[in-house]
Amino acid sequence: MAVEEEEVKIANVGWDEEVQEVPLERYLAPSPLTFRIQNLEFHSRTEQAQVPRILASLKKHNMETRRDGLWPFHGQGPEATNQEFYGRRMEIFHLELFAEYGDETAKKWLAEVQRKSRGKYSKWDQVTKYLGVVVRPQTP
Repeated sequence: MAVEEEEVKIANVGWDEEVQEVPLERYLAPSPLTFRIQNLEFHSRTEQAQVPRILASLKKHNMETRRDGLWPFHGQGPEATNQEFYGRRMEIFHLELFAEYGDETAKKWLAEVQRKSRGKYSKWDQVTKYLGVVVRPQTP
């Protein structure tokens, strides 16, 4: 049992080193699994009422793609809290990606959002909802 290569491509859609506006998450496929037929347990139809108990006792295998950090990013951090990325005004989700990538301004803005919202915000909220319009400090 393995994850199709196409599923990993879909999870990584949008990554193009030349046109990347924000840091993007990278995903990997889980390791393939092999099940031996002789190790499978079969149950009779008379045990149908026991299906929930049987399923609960089985080992679970996570076959979802897993996050593996960020793709290389060569762009700039956000210049203002009302900046647009891919046609959307900056959301906390974007801010989190920039902060994870190491942008110091994004880290400060994210900390301020967390402080002002007491940690209760949606990652899809616009950053301006919490900070208003703020411009990145100019470095000499």
